[in-house]
Amino acid sequence: MSADDKNFEFLKKIVVENTNTGSNDLKDFSYGKKDIDLGKKKYISEKGRIVYKKKYCMELYKLYKMLSSLKQKNLLPYDQLKIISDYYYPIFKEKYDDYNKREKDIESLFYIAQRYKKLGDFLSDFTIEPVKESQIGASLENKDEDRLTLSTIHSAKGLEWHTVFVIYMVDGYLPSTMSMGSPEELEEERRLLYVALTRAKENLYLIKPNNSRRGGNYFEASYSSFSELTRFLREKDIIDLYTEKWVLTE
Repeated sequence: MSADDKNFEFLKKIVVENTNTGSNDLKDFSYGKKDIDLGKKKYISEKGRIVYKKKYCMELYKLYKMLSSLKQKNLLPYDQLKIISDYYYPIFKEKYDDYNKREKDIESLFYIAQRYKKLGDFLSDFTIEPVKESQIGASLENKDEDRLTLSTIHSAKGLEWHTVFVIYMVDGYLPSTMSMGSPEELEEERRLLYVALTRAKENLYLIKPNNSRRGGNYFEASYSSFSELTRFLREKDIIDLYTEKWVLTE
């Protein structure tokens, strides 16, 4: 099997995993550069021309086109992420009922990607250790040793820690900009904050920046400043009644 054939088989697996296309629907498709008997095979040409029309062929072509776009020279990690998101977002919305909440993770990824000039550096910072070197099943030599756990609020459900820091307690992050147009979604964001605040056994620290500049990303094209304390803690002066307030300066 040639390298092109192997790549094409890999593409078919991606399509099956991320669309409603079944594996049997694509079993007769192959990749080719020359004319072949369409009675036996259906294929997408090297340039993405659809030789045999069928709905799954279009899905395969979209993926092919997206991956081809990533080959452009001088693309920054942010640009590559944008190309992938343009392809994946419709699938993302169809595949997950709670896609509007999952958007935050993608939004954060765009924000982080803006800092990088090289894809290798970006991927290195997100690479997970190989399985043989992972921490699964490992134990601390000193069980009392301090360690830091980074977690999303969703992943923290059901867990507790002695001390918890909740960051970016500002409108635009919690609640997110995506939820501000819906009372129902705002209430869901409030419940999410409740989950975050109840993860602490002893100490709870709520952190907000005095100034926060978010760059344009897939969900928000313009630069905006989010520095106002989240509305959930401004209600009825809750933050002043039940907390100590500190301001860190350089």
